[in-house]
Amino acid sequence: MPKSSMTAFQRMLVLFLFILYGSCLFGQEDPELDKWMNMDLEELGKVRLLSISVGKKNLSVRESPGILSLITAAEIENSGARDLMDLLRMVPGFDFGIDVESAIGMGIRGNWAHEGKVMILLDGQEMNELLYATFPFGSHIPVEQIDRIEIIRGPGSSLYGGFAELAVINIVTKNNPGGDKLAISMGYGQMSRIYARRNINLMLDQSVGQIQFNLGVGVDQANRSQQDYTDIYGSTYDMKDNSGVNSLFLNLGMAYKKFSSRFVVDRYDYQQRDTFDAIYELPIKYCFYSYYLESKYELPVWKNLKLVPKINYSSQNPWNSTDENAVAQDNYYKVRVERLKFSVNLSGDISKSVFLNSSIIQYTDWGSVLGDTSEDLYFNGERKIQYSGLAFFMQSFIKTPWLIFSAGLRYDHHNLYGDSLVPWIGINKVYDKFYAKFLFGQTFRVPNIANINLGRDIKSEKSNEFDLELGYQIKPNMIISMNFFSTGIKNTIVYNVDPETDEEFYENFGQTGTWGFELEYLLKGGWGYFNTNYSFYRTKENKLDVFIVPTDLKVFLGFPAHKFTLNANILLTKDLSANPSLIYYSKRYGYDAVDEEENPILTEFEPVILANLFLNYKNIVKNLDAGLGVYDLFDKNFHFIQPYNGGHAPFPGTSREIVFRLRYRIE
Repeated sequence: MPKSSMTAFQRMLVLFLFILYGSCLFGQEDPELDKWMNMDLEELGKVRLLSISVGKKNLSVRESPGILSLITAAEIENSGARDLMDLLRMVPGFDFGIDVESAIGMGIRGNWAHEGKVMILLDGQEMNELLYATFPFGSHIPVEQIDRIEIIRGPGSSLYGGFAELAVINIVTKNNPGGDKLAISMGYGQMSRIYARRNINLMLDQSVGQIQFNLGVGVDQANRSQQDYTDIYGSTYDMKDNSGVNSLFLNLGMAYKKFSSRFVVDRYDYQQRDTFDAIYELPIKYCFYSYYLESKYELPVWKNLKLVPKINYSSQNPWNSTDENAVAQDNYYKVRVERLKFSVNLSGDISKSVFLNSSIIQYTDWGSVLGDTSEDLYFNGERKIQYSGLAFFMQSFIKTPWLIFSAGLRYDHHNLYGDSLVPWIGINKVYDKFYAKFLFGQTFRVPNIANINLGRDIKSEKSNEFDLELGYQIKPNMIISMNFFSTGIKNTIVYNVDPETDEEFYENFGQTGTWGFELEYLLKGGWGYFNTNYSFYRTKENKLDVFIVPTDLKVFLGFPAHKFTLNANILLTKDLSANPSLIYYSKRYGYDAVDEEENPILTEFEPVILANLFLNYKNIVKNLDAGLGVYDLFDKNFHFIQPYNGGHAPFPGTSREIVFRLRYRIE
């Protein structure tokens, strides 16, 4: 028999088209999906989904501006996701790469977004650390406590400011004001040589008169990998006992009438030996300890308008390394960054067809060097630095019989970088089962504390983005949509290290960006659901050598041009369900070695399929649920690739993992 000439990607595409054709023929009618399509975002999935693209306006999915994704509580529970990274990998255009010192960061539509280009919110509070503006992934934030994840795929700076340049991710935790309940869960994951994770979570909702409390506590221990890590110079160490992760998460909320307050503790640390290029002799613990406090009050002012004054405070110790091994290897580092923010939001319906959302925001940031060190962290020669900013934004939403218009404008003033003004425009058209969205947004990113300190005449980063989304409800239980995007980034802020002096620095490296499209298909019935998407990107006007693949200028380092995901839930019985899922990555490129003259050697990584299967059994006994599954069924030993030429070798992830989970609830 002659050998097939089809590539792995072509075979996956044929399989997808076959499933799509079969589902059109045999899909069951489901009036619930039609209801879902036209449901207010406040009701979507029986949860209170904030329209993170237009404040708190209740809109149907098709009417809402912004390219939105929602991961519901049911999808999270059914998938058996081990951490936040498992969930976000299923989102079109989202992926992950390795930075330095074991930090795993996000890529958005082929663009490296790790430092300050994607905003992470938890119950509306900003989780990006303020030193480098990063958020490390990998056993970070317990998924058992997540109710849903709301995502803007595209610019969000007009509403959220500088960190929302390429995307916004809002993690909403489980809380049920007024509904007394208690839930306890535990999970365990095992690789062949070492445990992958073990965790326990407690969630409590309690009402005392008119006061409502909710509490979430999670403790997690994990090992990132059991594989060997080899640096670009050929030195190797076993990650089995050198990649431990510890996480303590506490989320306490209180509400009384129109007043609410929330306190979050996020203590996250991990061991690492991979450094920037050459490995350390001994493992060093890196700590990301953060504390957040928010208080707000809702004041009705006129008809449907509400005035909400709010105060936020955060104190963070990011990238701190203070253990004995850090001292012995000259890697001691101890800092604190803080932010105090005041804001007043005015939003509500001006009329039946006009909605207004506006805010004024003032913030102050502080950076401090702590501990015994003679090094001055800041360029001013002091151990402390302070910056401040003032922002104002206004958004409006106008619904007419023909079109839906939305527009926004944000003004920011930074005491060091001056003024920024970014507009945002959206046009929606809904016609029977068809809808279309056209969006244009400008974004900005003011350099953060570390960028400024290590920057070489650094300037603000700016970008433009165009999106066009088309969607059609094929049948009452079937939806398909396609989004075309074009992203251009100017004055791109890039981290680098001088190989001769080992000096780390930031510079504006010119223009970069991507264009492409994302295709999504959803089938839902009484038997379960089937959700799949395909993402494609190409480079656009790139002038940054640090990101390019010399042998293929159409793609960037680290991220595949093609990504295909499949996530299904099949009800085997009333209480037993199977959740198969997979991710297909086309070939990727990265640097994993150097030649005799220490020039980096480019490597092409073969396409890979990560397949998973998770079984859920509800009510084994009353209110006791159990789950059992396998992640990375084919044991592909996936590696995270550095998305820029920074001297870091590919970073091994987990191997095949057997996952077990129990949850008990009292209502």
